[in-house]
Amino acid sequence: MEDRRRSDASKRYGILSHLLASAIPVGINDLTLIGIMPYLDWGMVTVTVFSCISMLFESPWPTTGENLVMNSFRLQIGDYVFVLTMTFELLVKIVANGLFFTPKAVVSDVGGVMTMFIYFTSLAFLAWMPRHVEINSFAQLLMIFRAMRPLRIYTLVPHIRRVVLEFFRGFKEILLVTILMIVVMFIFASFGVQIVGGKLAACNDPTVVTRDNCTGIFWQKIFVTRLEVYGKDDEEMHPKILVPRVWTNPRNFNFDHVGNAMLALFETLSYKGWNVIRDILWSRQGPVGPTFANSFQWAVVFIHIYVFIGCMIGLTLFVGVVIANYTENRGTALLTVDQRRWHDLKARLKMAQPLHVPPKPSESARLRTIFYELSLSRRFSQIFAFLVLLNSACLFIPWNVEEEGERSTILFSVTILSAVINILFAVEVSTSAKTHSDS
Repeated sequence: MEDRRRSDASKRYGILSHLLASAIPVGINDLTLIGIMPYLDWGMVTVTVFSCISMLFESPWPTTGENLVMNSFRLQIGDYVFVLTMTFELLVKIVANGLFFTPKAVVSDVGGVMTMFIYFTSLAFLAWMPRHVEINSFAQLLMIFRAMRPLRIYTLVPHIRRVVLEFFRGFKEILLVTILMIVVMFIFASFGVQIVGGKLAACNDPTVVTRDNCTGIFWQKIFVTRLEVYGKDDEEMHPKILVPRVWTNPRNFNFDHVGNAMLALFETLSYKGWNVIRDILWSRQGPVGPTFANSFQWAVVFIHIYVFIGCMIGLTLFVGVVIANYTENRGTALLTVDQRRWHDLKARLKMAQPLHVPPKPSESARLRTIFYELSLSRRFSQIFAFLVLLNSACLFIPWNVEEEGERSTILFSVTILSAVINILFAVEVSTSAKTHSDS
């Protein structure tokens, strides 16, 4: 009887699952995302996001304080909901798993300590709710601690927690990459100090070139808009103010010593501002000597090399360490070298497309046989690879209305060459189509 009951229950469950699967769309029927953590944690994530959205509307403006949390009840709703929901969550988890010294205790790692810290600071601020918050006071400190609430998502969502754990597991490799980047920055900073150290300073008056003449005052134009308004750049109508002439370095960087040079190079690791450094190095180059050694053109080359090595290679290594640690702990960490190669080979075989080589035509089809041997020959591929490069090289010659009259012969020759190459490309396509037809 018990087995029959279970069988009937299984049939009813199967019918219900089939009905739900047919009624729910495919995208919603995939419950993998919902199943990564309990419903209680999902509810707490939702409440945390709601509380963070509520904090986004807090503002010190206007100065009357109507948009501060202590003066607005609608902004306090998010805090009340967050604290009450978190109280219920912690009570349930403490009763079920214990607080300390149990296998699944609430406070068993850094995440649990951070959870209790967020809860007690939020509860203390909500219970106190000061009407006036002084600068550098304990009340302001509690308000700042409210900004740690998004970290609750890290402790609740296992996938995010796993990424953070892998980041700290690879701390040794990240430290080695950081040391490598510091060494690279020091080398390039020393190189920059030797080339342009003390040579980037200039007068704020662009008409003054030497330091001895950078004295007195001058009329500095004021640019209040980028629009082409009436009177812009006009000597009489453009707004100006009197300012003293100052001989100074660029506003945000210099290469006067290694410390400032390393700071400037560190700021360019994120691709931000490196083109400003390049433009200033180029504009302050001075006369170009015949030996190419009396100018700053070496510095322009140096900043491009640093961006390539530091940004494109260094940051790629930094991110690659985290990704490598993350992928190595997905079940392949204990595999041997050959097993890992086989694992990677299987993944590549799934992405590889089958190579279709057309069969050689019969001897009676002489024309197709000639085209077949020609299209598969190595010399044929090399010739058309050279034609592709030659056709691309034609794009290096600028072509506009002003230069059309000055370089008419050169432009006409390049146009004819490009047209001939494109015709040869069409012949190649037709030859390949003839070869692959009926295969």
